[in-house]
Parts: sequence; C-alpha cells; structure tokens
Amino acid sequence: MAPRPMSERRIFSRLEPSCHWPDDKELATLILGPKRAHMWPAIVKAEEKAGFPRVSALYGGREWVAIVEFYERRRRSLPQAVTSLTARDDREGENFGESRNLAEWRAEQAARKAKRLAAAAAKAKPKT
Repeated sequence: MAPRPMSERRIFSRLEPSCHWPDDKELATLILGPKRAHMWPAIVKAEEKAGFPRVSALYGGREWVAIVEFYERRRRSLPQAVTSLTARDDREGENFGESRNLAEWRAEQAARKAKRLAAAAAKAKPKT
C-alpha cells in the first residue's frame, strides 16, 4: 500500500492522551512538548477565539476528538503547496499551489513591465 500524501495524513495519529477529555496540563505537554508547555495558557486563549474546543464543565477537560478535528480542519484550509511537497512540486520547481512555475510567473511580470514602460514612453513623446 502506497503511503498517503502529507496533506492527507492525520497529524495527531501518534499522540494519545490518557483519556477522551484531557485537561490543559496534559494537552500542553502533548501538543507543545515539555519544554514549551508553559506557553499553553496564552496559546489556548488565542486558539479558542478561532474555534478551539473549550473546557467542558461536565467532564473538566477538552474533547480530544474535537481538538484533532480543529487542527485537521485548519490544516486542510491551507494551500497544498504549504502542507506538502510532492514529486510534482519538486519536478516543476516552485509552483506555489498553481500549475505554472516561478519562471513563467517572472516572464509574465517582465512582459507586463515592458508594456507599461512602452505606454509611458509613448505618452511622454511630444507630438509633431
């Protein structure tokens, strides 16, 4: 079976919390790692504004499945060129998520600039 492209892989498949409703202390270590776990309170406030699951009053933690879906939804909303590097991307050079490459884009920009300069020169030329 061929491996799935990076953009289709689930990013939290190797993380396992101790329960379905982990608390913020456990989430901080799982998501940020032990060295950066102290940053979690500030990060989670910003993430909650973007739709991150809130702490359940009934269970005392955040639902793990909802957290995974939050990050997967965010990841799917990014352009493919940002989330993966496939053989096609490598073969065509820098495609920035489009079918054309950087050389074509630069050629188009140069043609537009030449056209603008020609138009400006034609306006500046005095009529006789």
